[in-house]
Amino acid sequence: MKCKVYPYKGKLNTDIIVPSETNSKDLPLEIQKGISSSKEWKEIDINPDQPLIGLDPQEALKNIEDSGFHIQVVETKIEEKVK
Repeated sequence: MKCKVYPYKGKLNTDIIVPSETNSKDLPLEIQKGISSSKEWKEIDINPDQPLIGLDPQEALKNIEDSGFHIQVVETKIEEKVK
């Protein structure tokens, strides 16, 4: 499934993923307000059998099917190696 990825306004490391053909006016008002620009950040192709870095494709596709969107929080871990 081809999807648009938008940065979520005011939420660090959080994106909103919607099918490419989705009109933002068809999304819930809370999600519309969270889209930080009318331009998508990037477009991705989500395939349930192809893992993506930081994204569970099966979970994302289920959320899109159920709600019309998926909210993705990117977690960053920094570990310090002690010698």
